[in-house]
Parts: sequence; structure tokens; C-alpha cells
Amino acid sequence: MTAPALSLTFADLTQALSVATKLPPRVPAGERLATAWRGSLRQVDDAILFIRQYQRTIAEDRYPRSVENAQRVLPARLAGYLAAVRRVSEFEERMIADGIQFKKRIG
Repeated sequence: MTAPALSLTFADLTQALSVATKLPPRVPAGERLATAWRGSLRQVDDAILFIRQYQRTIAEDRYPRSVENAQRVLPARLAGYLAAVRRVSEFEERMIADGIQFKKRIG
């Protein structure tokens, strides 16, 4: 294969790849912020669910191995919960500053 034929083949391949991997239009910043806020809310909900389960496991004290695991994992879950709550608060502050409406959840 000659050099011109090789470069033509490479150009054909790169053009096909660029057409196949077209990026979607840019997502507006407000929408990205709202999506991050919703994701952080889900993380708070998940953390609460696991924290309650770990607390229940420790309180019931039925299976020593499960209790040990819960005692070991609970501090990390609490830290994750606090970080998620902080992110939710920060996102809400930014959304208010940007004039993005959202519905606060209670309880």
C-alpha cells in the first residue's frame, strides 16, 4: 500500500468515527446543577436508609459478625451522609442565586 492510499484510508476512518461519535448539544448549566442536586438528595436518602439499618443491627445484637460490620461501616456512612447534606445545601444556595426554582422536601 502506498503512502497516499494509506493516508486516504486513515482520513476515511477518522471521518467515519467523528460522524459516529457526535456529541449531544451542550446541557445548560442550570439543568446540570438541578441534576446534581437531585442526585445528592438520593444519596441522602440512601445514607439514611443504611444508617437506620446499621443502627438496628447494632441494637438487636443478634449476629456478632453483622454487629461488628455495622459498627465498622457506620462512621463512614455518617460521614457520607453529612457530605451529601452539605452538597444539597450548596446546590440549593447556587440554585437560589441563579434563580432556578426547586421544591424543598420536608422530612
